[in-house]
Amino acid sequence: MIFGGNHLNQSLTSEISIRKDLLKIFFLFLFLYTSADSLMTNAPGIIQSETLIKLNSGLILIALFFSTVGRMKIAKSSLIGASLTILAFSLPAGLIGNFTPGVAYQIFLILGGIAFVHYYGIMSFVKIFSRLLFYLCVASIILYILVAFNASVISVMPRGVNSSGEAFTTIFFASMLTETQHYRISSIFREPGVFASYIIISIIIDMKFRPQISLGETLCKILALLLTLSTLAYIFIFCYLFIKLLKNLNVITILFSTAMIFVAIILYQTFPLAVFEIVFGKFLEDSVAHGSTIARTASILVNFEMFKSSPFFGVGLDHYQYYFGMHSFEIFRINLNSETMSTNTIMSTLGVYGAFTFMVVVLFIYLASKTLSDTLLGAILVLLILSLTLSTQDFRYSAIFAIILGIGTTWLKNLRIMESLQKPAHVKIVVA
Repeated sequence: MIFGGNHLNQSLTSEISIRKDLLKIFFLFLFLYTSADSLMTNAPGIIQSETLIKLNSGLILIALFFSTVGRMKIAKSSLIGASLTILAFSLPAGLIGNFTPGVAYQIFLILGGIAFVHYYGIMSFVKIFSRLLFYLCVASIILYILVAFNASVISVMPRGVNSSGEAFTTIFFASMLTETQHYRISSIFREPGVFASYIIISIIIDMKFRPQISLGETLCKILALLLTLSTLAYIFIFCYLFIKLLKNLNVITILFSTAMIFVAIILYQTFPLAVFEIVFGKFLEDSVAHGSTIARTASILVNFEMFKSSPFFGVGLDHYQYYFGMHSFEIFRINLNSETMSTNTIMSTLGVYGAFTFMVVVLFIYLASKTLSDTLLGAILVLLILSLTLSTQDFRYSAIFAIILGIGTTWLKNLRIMESLQKPAHVKIVVA
């Protein structure tokens, strides 16, 4: 009877834990689904973006409430991170008289990222984030298979056009671009490159916090990365396999790597021209995708020119578009639009807010890299990957940017957790 009672209690505890995890996954899903990264927010006519932004703000408020009231004690690292965030973004904006609603929302969003990580706890948050991305990958792959085998199903699915003018098909928790000759999955996100960025973060998390993850889950995420046809995704997969090779260097991995090289050569020879154009065209000057390269180059050079003209406080959010066009004309003799051609989150932060905010953001990204890696070399590699990821899109109003900074602000607390897990357990016996 006693053993039966213990088994029942364990079952109830396990069931409650599963329900809590599912609720947290759903809550995080809503946070991503209503953010600026979402396809729905960037698809006029399906759901009003103002409605989603209001819902997103409400979710952030709930996360902030539970992270402060729901937990009796706020971690010093989270408190320091939140204070630095408010100071770094409000100080330069306030000093030049340019504290706009956009600045306030960006601060609010980053505080939301810190609140989510703090309330869930780093160990729980990274597991929930990784699992959510796995579910999104599975849903997107299923949609891709359905459309690939029977393209007529597109006619019965909701369709729309995103803010970039690209046609897509969606079942609301999985989407794909259908305008090009080869389909590209984008899940709930505004474009495939954004989805690829989220998958990359989840794989980095798996390497550190989920070393016993199943091979099937990893392969599912890699397959989803390949189906985004994102240049960043293919670069990351190469780096990922290289790191895996270095960590497990033996005869089997050498033979496997040799076989993969031959497979890569065969695939390269048979790579469809249209797919090659999408993935690697931005590196070719005569390619229609070369405009993407111009945007990424301009995002570095133009923002640096803004920094030189106003190094301490930046040019301000309201004036950013004007100065981006002015400096891009000076460099390229073309007046570029910042809304479509500014694709570097870190450099745009430097241009808008100046040196102090830039240094705080870089510090948080570096601390996030240390949280997501065990060694200094690993932290440097993760830092390069995160920097590259944030350099391919303008994520200033995105949930992924807030989450990365949120992970970074909890580094000191995370360090103590990992140290306590590595120490042998001591049993203290008290004699009554």
